[in-house]
Amino acid sequence: MLRAEKAKLLGFKDWADYQSDDKMLRGGKAAAAFIERITKLAAKRAKRDYSELLAQLKKTEPKATAVGDWQKAWLEDQLKKSVYAVDSAEVRQYFPYDRVLAGCSRSRR
Repeated sequence: MLRAEKAKLLGFKDWADYQSDDKMLRGGKAAAAFIERITKLAAKRAKRDYSELLAQLKKTEPKATAVGDWQKAWLEDQLKKSVYAVDSAEVRQYFPYDRVLAGCSRSRR
């Protein structure tokens, strides 16, 4: 209710219009339409990615029927290793924390 009140006091129809006013989409309806469009476009790939995660999980838990949110990062890492021969621990050595942080700080300027 406070968000709606703030939006109205500032001359906006609702909170979504207020939040998106300074964004590229300009307006809650446009933002919602964009999210819906992206969701539809990504659905097929998301389903395929989930199937890959489930197949990976079944290698260690043959009776698994679903992938828990808490399992996804580990399973993704296992897939990267087995399918793409990418070990995130190996890659990490090329991106020292201090240098990455400094690079992120520079990009905000």
